[in-house]
Amino acid sequence: MKSITITTSALFLLIILSFNAHGAIRQPLKTDSALVKKDIARVDSIYAKAFAQQDTSLFLKCYATDGAIMPPGRPVLSGKPMMLAFFGFACKAGVRGIVFTTKGLYGLTDHYVTEQGQFEMFDDQQKTIAKGKFLTIWKKTPQGWKMFRDMFSDDAAVALGGKK
Repeated sequence: MKSITITTSALFLLIILSFNAHGAIRQPLKTDSALVKKDIARVDSIYAKAFAQQDTSLFLKCYATDGAIMPPGRPVLSGKPMMLAFFGFACKAGVRGIVFTTKGLYGLTDHYVTEQGQFEMFDDQQKTIAKGKFLTIWKKTPQGWKMFRDMFSDDAAVALGGKK
């Protein structure tokens, strides 16, 4: 009898905790989506300025300290050395400008949001050198919204076997 009472009590406690945990997830957002969009646009302009000026410090300011870049066909690039290697490669490839167009924000919480959009990259003559799409997971940090995971791909058609 004592065993049944303990088991019933434990089950009741789990049910109560489950409802409390579920209720905690439904707390109202403190984050204003208009302010998030404004912060993302500010970071996007810093990112573009980093390429225009080839400024590594501006580039790194766009990412959370635990951020990562996830380029197509490559391993995840995390940590400052790997992220700076990516930036250096892009600069050597001639990227001097980039424009982002947000198509939607999804899953907004007080800590994260996912942005879907398109990008266009330019050389120093403002000639388009690439167009593509991206998904970026943004993270709220003490310094504002920063890129946490940056995934993108070029729109250039690639045939099977990796040949254009």
